Amino acid sequence: MKTTLSKFLFGVVTLSYFLVTSSNGFAVCLDPPGDLNQSGDTTVADVQCGVLLTLWGLGISDYLPSCIKNQPSNGDLDCSGNLTVADVQILITHTLGQPINKVLDTNQDGCVDVCQDAVCGDGLCSADENCSECEQDCAECPSMLSFNKDWTETLDGPIVAAKKLRIYYDPARLPNCRGSKYGFPAWSISLYYSFDLSKAAQSLPVVGKSPDQWELVPQIVTIDIPENAENVWFWAQNTSAFGCVEWDSDFGKNYEFPVFTQETLSGPIGWAGNFQFVESTGSTTKFLGDVNPAWYTKSLASQGTVTWVQAEVWVPGITDRSYSNGAVTAEIAKVAVDAWVYTPAVGTGGPAGPWGEASLQFVGKYGNNFVYRWDPTPVVNTPGFVYGNYPYTLRFASALSEQIWTVWGTQDQVPRWFNLLEM
Repeated sequence: MKTTLSKFLFGVVTLSYFLVTSSNGFAVCLDPPGDLNQSGDTTVADVQCGVLLTLWGLGISDYLPSCIKNQPSNGDLDCSGNLTVADVQILITHTLGQPINKVLDTNQDGCVDVCQDAVCGDGLCSADENCSECEQDCAECPSMLSFNKDWTETLDGPIVAAKKLRIYYDPARLPNCRGSKYGFPAWSISLYYSFDLSKAAQSLPVVGKSPDQWELVPQIVTIDIPENAENVWFWAQNTSAFGCVEWDSDFGKNYEFPVFTQETLSGPIGWAGNFQFVESTGSTTKFLGDVNPAWYTKSLASQGTVTWVQAEVWVPGITDRSYSNGAVTAEIAKVAVDAWVYTPAVGTGGPAGPWGEASLQFVGKYGNNFVYRWDPTPVVNTPGFVYGNYPYTLRFASALSEQIWTVWGTQDQVPRWFNLLEM
């Protein structure tokens, strides 16, 4: 039987060069999987039926095969909405009694995930679900590293040893090596990564076929972070079938990102302090020391003078570590340390209103410390804001820790004050 099927498969591969789409498919999962002719078994006859159906879907044949019993949608085994060679390939897999690729069939029930309605809580992380929308099925989202088309690299969480990392690479970063053959894309982008530059790098494709198979689109990929990793390096290569090669490697240096242990990210703050009230006109910046209350006036702001408060924080293993550049440092300051202001100024209830939180802005790395600031300008510009003298505290915690370090006023457990005036 396998010899017969191999002949069909050869024809399927040949046919793929001339693939076009059809609007006949709205499939359901068959029982048994792939039983197109409804005989009760999946056999070579079903593969023959599938090939004839595909020829009809491609417009090569004018006759809908009788074996499909007037239900052509049953042949759309990948639920793409089209009858294509991909459906015949899945059908061959069923006939051989082999499982579908786990990328398509996560729970290995013989039915492509996208053919099944997404139900959060059913234990299946289907293609219509993701970790951010259904953590119950898809588990907690690993951190995401994004290589953006504007040539920035951003993190939405720290890279953690012995965990996973999701990666998004925008193909617009490498736009030059393109081309097609037989109407299909004939180029690719591979992302290389290494945890030890003295050893061979690993790679994986970061673009894949669109649902209609006519284009290559970015796809989120996931890698495992070794338990002993301290850093990870990335670079990308764009190639085409016509010999074009293009690299994205940070000018040969490669993109380096730190890896943290769970213990480091769960550790306590080592110290926070060195409070400063700062006044800046753009050309001149004055550090006025530990001023309480600090002040902001609408008239000064209208003249271009900005005031803020800032403090330094030391987190062992995070702030005292060296990073490859300032942009990476800023990303780590955002995702490895939680820094926020706690004040009733976040809201419109006035100084006596309920307290709220807003993230602090990262200023820079000074020695072994990170510096964060609170500039009240965005709060003051909120519609309905009530001017007045507001209490506040600055708070810090490492990313996975529940232990909070609060920068109090001149007395412990007493908040500081920021006088926000409409004058």
